[in-house]
Amino acid sequence: MTFTVFLQAGVRGDLERAVRTATGDADLIVTLTGADSALPADLIGGIRAVPGVEKVEEQTAGIAVVDDEIGAAIEVQSLLDDTLFRLTAGRMPTSDKESVIVETPGKPMRYLPGAEINLKNNGSGSETIVVVGTAESEPGATMEPSLPTLLCSRSAAQRLLGIAGSNAAFVQVSGSVDDVRAQVAEKVAQFGTTARVESSSEYVAANASKYEAGTQTVMLVLRLLTAVALLAALVVVGNNYRLQLARRTREIALLRSIGALRRQVFTSVIAHAAVAGALGSAGGIALGVVAGVLALKGMPAASTDAGFWMRLIALGLAAGVLPSLLSSVRPARRATRVAPVEALRRTEPAVRTSGGSRGGGGARTVLAVLLVFTGIAVTVTGGATQSLALVITGVLLACAGLLIPGAQIFTSTALGFSRIAIARGGAHAELASEQLRRHPGRSDATAAAVWLGATLMAALLSGSTTAQATMGEIVEAATPTDIIVTPAGDTDNPVELGNRVSQLPQVANTAVVSDVVLDAEFAASPDSDGPMTVAAWTPQLGSVLRSDAIIPEPEPGTIILPPTPETTAGSGLVTVTLRQSGNAHPFDITVIEGAPLMGIVHQSDLARFAVSTPSVWVKVVPGADPLDVADAIGELPGVATLNSPAVQRLEADAELTRFVALGLAFLAVALVIAVVGLSNTVALSVTERYREIGLLRALGARRTQITGMVLTETLLLALAAGLIGVVFGVLFGVTGANALLGGEKLHVVTAIPWASLAALVVGLLAASAIGAVLPARRAAAIPPAAALAQ
Repeated sequence: MTFTVFLQAGVRGDLERAVRTATGDADLIVTLTGADSALPADLIGGIRAVPGVEKVEEQTAGIAVVDDEIGAAIEVQSLLDDTLFRLTAGRMPTSDKESVIVETPGKPMRYLPGAEINLKNNGSGSETIVVVGTAESEPGATMEPSLPTLLCSRSAAQRLLGIAGSNAAFVQVSGSVDDVRAQVAEKVAQFGTTARVESSSEYVAANASKYEAGTQTVMLVLRLLTAVALLAALVVVGNNYRLQLARRTREIALLRSIGALRRQVFTSVIAHAAVAGALGSAGGIALGVVAGVLALKGMPAASTDAGFWMRLIALGLAAGVLPSLLSSVRPARRATRVAPVEALRRTEPAVRTSGGSRGGGGARTVLAVLLVFTGIAVTVTGGATQSLALVITGVLLACAGLLIPGAQIFTSTALGFSRIAIARGGAHAELASEQLRRHPGRSDATAAAVWLGATLMAALLSGSTTAQATMGEIVEAATPTDIIVTPAGDTDNPVELGNRVSQLPQVANTAVVSDVVLDAEFAASPDSDGPMTVAAWTPQLGSVLRSDAIIPEPEPGTIILPPTPETTAGSGLVTVTLRQSGNAHPFDITVIEGAPLMGIVHQSDLARFAVSTPSVWVKVVPGADPLDVADAIGELPGVATLNSPAVQRLEADAELTRFVALGLAFLAVALVIAVVGLSNTVALSVTERYREIGLLRALGARRTQITGMVLTETLLLALAAGLIGVVFGVLFGVTGANALLGGEKLHVVTAIPWASLAALVVGLLAASAIGAVLPARRAAAIPPAAALAQ
């Protein structure tokens, strides 16, 4: 908890510093908030005339769409302070027709100096600007850090965005900022402009979230890990208190014998829990601060505020004390029921309470089975109907059924495995089986810790693998080739450029392709309208596609598309209408399995639309690095722009891998929960069975037999809980992924990582054995005479 709060404060401070960089020395910032496209020039003049205003810097910024086959978004921003940018190639712009591009690290779009970029403005046409340099920026220097940014003059930005004026004004003030702010706000109201007037600190606080790209996922995972850690505290600390109660039974009974009231016993246990929680919190806060300082490489800016430390300490104490208190309530209530006579003998409370009432065990089992199967049905229905609410409801029902006290689902499964072990001559398995039958309630409690870890891990593995397979298929289909090269200027011959590119050793094939982005309207799915890349078929097209599918020449009036919910909707012939600036033509859809996620039409059909200069599509040699190939192509003459779908695929894979890597933290936490919880529960079991184990030793059981019995019993329970956890984890993970991804209208590819799940079960068995070693050795060390004396 402390580490999460500390890191969040550091990240927030970095984000605010980034926004503060964008505001420069401005004291007030005026920004549009309504439908107006720009601040009126007269309003800017009125602000300049306000007494106390020293300087007003106007900025024009916005998002444009590149007018090419990809239609990628790009930010356009007027250049205010060139000291925030460092040239990596070329020069800074000197006219309204030139710009510098700030590329986003890792993004596939790449523009070289000399490239001409056509942008769709807010009107009906497009505007062109020449890239004369590339640059890197300081954090916060660009308004949209997640996009490539074109830096140019203010008039050029207005031309490219199709707006007349500026959409932000940075005001420097001398004197009272509040007085000037009131007058500026009055000016804004007089002009009827829907704009916000903010101080620099307010602007920084309100806009820091736009720089959270790449941090939201990390913070979400940290919060989830914190929640899992708190759950672990409730489970593990609760078992610890039960263990301590079992070991202090005689001590509590002696206190009751000399007059201690139930209230005093209860208060004593609760007070002990509060002190233990506070001490643990103090250590956790210290460790969290140290880890935060190491992660941030320093103290966050908020550390100078006393309120930050008060909140940090309060949250840290709450995270330690509250779980400790909540976990101690039930053991404390049980402690009040210890009779004074217990001081004379060692009782075995688990024997009396493990199985529940004789008449209620069967009813609990029936209820548990009913809840489990109902939960499974609801979960599957939720996955099939893409309803996350149903999936969550089903998960809760199934978990409730599995964890009903006295249902003995885990114990019954473990007994089934024990019969197999006994049939193979396992003496330890026979002893362990008898213990499972005698103490089903305790056995189920032991297995629950392993089941929790196995379910969490299996759900994460299955869900992430399904998401990775789904997104991988989408990216593969949406990136038909490896590199797209646009010739420089209308006079450069694409065929000659393709020949030059094909001479590179890492290039497998090239093809000159004519394509255009059109608006598509599917007759069977009117809600799925949107842009579609459409290319003309050529004999060479198949050689540069990543797909191995055979793409025949389409008949005039038809379009080749892959199977999607839109192309396969309904029965009979499916049609799609392609539009461009009022020019609309219907096409009959031919569905081909494995076709790229774009339309392929006859050359005569593409000629009906306005198409830009053909580009060269490149397929690289298998195993070649697309970044190296793109760099080599960029050095050839006649290259205007490069777009690398292969890099986009690599980035998508890296992003998914990053999610899986973050999920591995869940696996580690879940494994710790399983091992610690299991070790504590087995230790509690050994303590409660002290006399019983002593009797076995007195009857001739050797230390190795006692150790083997405890380990075998633990492994049987771990195997049962692990397999049940894997089955339910796969169900929860796959259905959850179907609900989440299917809700985004994606074709979900179910993938189950069998090898990882098998490794998970083996790892859980190994971890369970490790967790049971110490309690097993403690059980083997019980002397027969000491047990018989009880």
